[in-house]
Formats: sequence, C-alpha cells, structure tokens
Amino acid sequence: SIEQGQLEQADRELQQARALEPKNGEVDYLAGVIAQRWQRNDSALAYYTRACEKAPAELPYVLARAEMLVAVDRRAEALSLLLDKMAYFENSATIRDAVGQLLSQDGKHAEAVMQLRHASILAPDEQGIREHLALATYYAGYYREAAHIIERLMADEKYAARADLLSALGECRMQLGLFREARESFETAAQHDPSSPAIWL
Repeated sequence: SIEQGQLEQADRELQQARALEPKNGEVDYLAGVIAQRWQRNDSALAYYTRACEKAPAELPYVLARAEMLVAVDRRAEALSLLLDKMAYFENSATIRDAVGQLLSQDGKHAEAVMQLRHASILAPDEQGIREHLALATYYAGYYREAAHIIERLMADEKYAARADLLSALGECRMQLGLFREARESFETAAQHDPSSPAIWL
C-alpha cells in the first residue's frame, strides 16, 4: 500500500499489525515512513525511535532516526546517535558516509575525510560516497587527493558535466600551481553553468 501511494490504507493496516504484534519494530518503522511522507516529522521521529528500541540491530531504523533528528534541527543528537552505533555497525559504509556528511556540514572536514575514506574502502563501487569524499577532501584543503578523486569521478558520464565538481577541480589545480589545467576546468564548468558568477571569477 505504501509503495502504491495508498498511505491511509497502509496506516490502517499497520494499526492492525501493531495490535497483533506490538513488539515488532518493522511496524513502527513503516509507520514512520508514512508520517515522513505526510511531513509529520515529529511523529516520524517518534516512530523511528520506537523502531530502534525494539530492533537496535536494524541499520535502516538507525539511519531513518538520524535523518529525522536532522530534519527537526537536532543535528548534534543525530551525529551522537550515529557515532554511538558505528562500533556495532563497523563494516557498514552507509553509517560512516552519514557520519562523514554530518561532520562536513558542521565544517569538520578533516574528521569527515577520515570517515569517508573508510566508507570508500568498505564500498569502493559506491560513487555517491566517492563524491562526498571528493568534496570533503577539497574543503579540508587536501587538494592533490581531492583532484585525483574528482578526476576519477568525472570518468563516469553521470558526473562528467557537474559544474560544481569541475569548479572544485579547478580550485584544486589552481592551489597546486597547475594554472593552465585550472583554467580549462573553469571554462568547462562555465559552459555547463554559465549563470554562476563564482565560476567566472
């Protein structure tokens, strides 16, 4: 019912499921999904929290709870939750990626790079994680490493026309003294996003 967008019907079915099996964390998790679709973030957080309490070993429940904590402007709690759970899910690239993104958003780019490097090792084929690592290394000032990662990313046609990545690559090359290559990166970025004053500057 959720997948078909029949949320009211799904909500009724979950209420029946909760009556039959009140200790089932999946029921609360799915109820949280519905509340989130209805943009009732406080209710979604309450459901995800109960799901985590009933099934603490389910990583999707932890990630959903952290996402809602961020949505209700409780970022510090979200980061604390993920850090507490990281030892339990030590081989999960997903949780390290989430921690890295939160750290980077808080301006702690060097700490973010450590987490995202580990995530990239655990999931070497996940381009999304590699993108997060590329930007974190760039903002941390690790320009040589960032340039290398961005160049590898842009070999994928999905990323080849990204003006933000091209601009970051240009900045890296400029910091490394590769001015001709930097200019080429900026010119290509400007072709893809001609309305950006920052790229033209």
